[in-house]
Amino acid sequence: MNEYYDSEDEVVPATYKVEQAKSGRSTCAKSKELIPMGELRVGWYDKSERIMNYRVRLIASWYLALYLL
Repeated sequence: MNEYYDSEDEVVPATYKVEQAKSGRSTCAKSKELIPMGELRVGWYDKSERIMNYRVRLIASWYLALYLL
C-alpha cells in the first residue's frame, strides 16, 4: 500500500490489513521473528515520521496473526 497524504488533516482510509506474507523478509513487531512467506500476517498502518518528497507516507507494522489471538 503506497498511500501518500499532503496534510495531517486527511482521513486515513484503512488502519489495518490482513494478508499472507508476500516474502519471508518482514519481521513481526512483537516477537521480532521473521514472518515466513505465505504466513498470515496483520499490518497496522500509521503515518511515517520520515517525510518523502514533502508528503506523509503510511507504513505498516507487521504482526504474526498467532500473536494477536
